[in-house]
Order: sequence, then C-alpha cells, then structure tokens
Amino acid sequence: MLRFESIFWASSNPTNLKSRLESLGFEFGPSRRDPLSEAVYFGPESLEILSSKEQKILGGEINPSQQPLNGDGILGLTLESDHIGEDYQRLKELSITGTPRSAQSSDLSVPLWYGFGLNQFVEGLSAWVVQNSPKELARLAQENLPNQHPNSCFGIEGIHLAHSSPQEAIKKVAKIIDRVDSGYTHHELVKTQGRRVQSGDRYIDAIALNHELISEITKNHAGIYMLTLRVVDLEKAKDMAVKAGAKITPCHNRDGFIVPSGFTGGPALRFVRHFWKRYLPTVPEYYPKGRRSDVFRPLGGAYSSSLTKGFEDDWSF
Repeated sequence: MLRFESIFWASSNPTNLKSRLESLGFEFGPSRRDPLSEAVYFGPESLEILSSKEQKILGGEINPSQQPLNGDGILGLTLESDHIGEDYQRLKELSITGTPRSAQSSDLSVPLWYGFGLNQFVEGLSAWVVQNSPKELARLAQENLPNQHPNSCFGIEGIHLAHSSPQEAIKKVAKIIDRVDSGYTHHELVKTQGRRVQSGDRYIDAIALNHELISEITKNHAGIYMLTLRVVDLEKAKDMAVKAGAKITPCHNRDGFIVPSGFTGGPALRFVRHFWKRYLPTVPEYYPKGRRSDVFRPLGGAYSSSLTKGFEDDWSF
C-alpha cells in the first residue's frame, strides 16, 4: 500500500517563497530527497521547496516539463511504500512504473531510500514512490516526530486537486495507491461536488477546473490549488498569518482559516485545528468575582492559547 508523503513545490523565486512561509511560522531544513532543495519537515512527510528553473529532482523523474502554474506551484508528490518490491511489481503490471533508483547519504555513503517514478499519475502532477532504507528508518526512529513548527503546524492533511475530469483523475489515483474513492461535498473557496481518496489520515480530492476562482489560482491548468495543514494552536497560527500580511478567510466547514494563493504565489494554504478540548460551562452570576474575566470558553485545542486567554484565575476569591 502507498501513502501520501512529500509534496514538491516549485517556485520561480524560491527565496521569496521560503521567506513567505517562514513568516507564517514554518522552519526549514535540508531536503532528504534532493540535495539542492530545502524542506519544511513535519515528521515522515515534508514540503519540498525547489526552483522551477532547476527542473531537477529525484534523478530527473519529477520534472516540470508542463510548467505548473506558470512555474509556481505543486509539480509532484512522493508516495511512501511499505514494501517497495511488491508495489513496483503491482504498478509494473499497470505499465506506469519508471526506472528504479536509490539515493545515498553524501557524508555517510549509506542508502537513504529506494524508489521509482510513475510514468503517469494525473494531468499536471508527477509522482514518485519511495521507501526509506532500514538504516534511515532506524535513524528517523531516534528523532522526536512529528516535528512541530513555531505556528504549531505538525502535518499535511489534505491535497486539493483541480482537474478537467475530477472523477477520472481520482479513480486513477485510487487505483495506484490501492484504495477506494468516494464522493464528497466541497465547501472551501467554491461550493461544488468532488471525489476523494483517503490514505491513512491524509487524503487527496479533486473538483472540476471550471470554477472562476480555482481557474485563477491554477492559471487554467490542472494541478494542486490548495493544501490542508494541521495545527495545534489555531489562534497562534492565525495571528502569525495576519502579522505576515496575509488576508485570511475563515473556513466554511472546519475550525480553521485559509491563506490565499496571492500570498504564497502558488496554492492556497488551509490551516485546520486538529486537537480539541472539552467545552467549559458558561460563567454563572454566582461565580466568585475576579476568577474569570470572560463569560465563555472559546472552542480551541488542548494546548491552544485560547485555553488561557481571558482567564485570570485568582484563587484569593
């Protein structure tokens, strides 16, 4: 079985994109997949930032031959495998496998990962299948994962695809990763019907390309127009986005907000709250004066800043 892992984001100005993402509260490190790139790590998955001018990654298998979003946008995905040999044979029967490759550590000369490209994934999007080597898995097991960023973001949840034939595209993805697709109602940015395929706690969905707002983001090309990211402290992430100058909009069907594509220069970013805390009761009139300065507890994460905001607990009362 395959799971969604890394996302490759090409930019004509990667330095500016990195600066924008850092202002939203993300931290960067060297990429495990490409020595020329930097990445935002969440643990097993990552957001790889590369220059669209280089056009090289993973041995050239992921190559923006069809310049996505005029050079700025998501051009490829990495699908993580539990058994690279079995998945290679299964996909080889579908005639969609590329040449198997491997990568070694530049300083230790030990294998990092094994993988192969897919000759075809979906329109406007390349894909690569990888499995980390045993030594690399042992090394990763020593790290404290998942990695949480200053904005409290710790993982990728959803990949949102715009396609001329969304049902056909998702069925193809479902066949490749050996899952079953389903329909769903889409509410963010535009309200429409779409198709989705779930892989563990992550998913990829697809809606039609013929919506004015989506077409504006993707420049009328099939591709990824939005990423959903999970955060612990939504209020903190929102404050950082506002401070960075992003004109955010609230989500329609999730506790979260959206940073528009105009800020990133590529796909929009949807931040959603992943952890929840218990509702606390309304403060009654007979509650000791001074114990709390607000009258209700906003719904927030277990480690959210909303848990203590407005709460001055003075036990002398």
